[in-house]
Amino acid sequence: MVRWVLLFVLPILICTLAFQSFLVFAENLRVNFLTGERPAFGAPFLVGAGIPRGSEVTPTFLERFSFFWFAVDVFLTAAIAVVIAWFLRIRNAWVPSLGATVVVGLLLLTASSSPPVPSWTFGFAFWIYWIVAFAVASAIWTGVELNRARPRRG
Repeated sequence: MVRWVLLFVLPILICTLAFQSFLVFAENLRVNFLTGERPAFGAPFLVGAGIPRGSEVTPTFLERFSFFWFAVDVFLTAAIAVVIAWFLRIRNAWVPSLGATVVVGLLLLTASSSPPVPSWTFGFAFWIYWIVAFAVASAIWTGVELNRARPRRG
């Protein structure tokens, strides 16, 4: 049981927490300091909102940030990743979790100020990218594990 938690649950939880934190921080920075837009940030559920225009008092980040919806985002993302990994029968989820987080983090760093898909919010598009990157990395990792487990003929 401990091995399963260390190799399956823990990497998914750590990487979804890191990804969601980076996503909220990057989108909050982009919205409030770089572009001056007013869209909400976070994904799949909104965990905050941009600075309201025309207000005399600018709310702090902690006043705009919802810990409840952030936790819901992290656990929903982790639950989807667990289902994907369970379906593909991955025993060690560190590689796909870290791979998806790094790839989407690099995409997020190099993104333009407009959303990648015009009908979605910035955060939701990158959230979908993380889920897809995790699924692809999990499928590749499953293939690698199956290839290593295959008996070799001498």
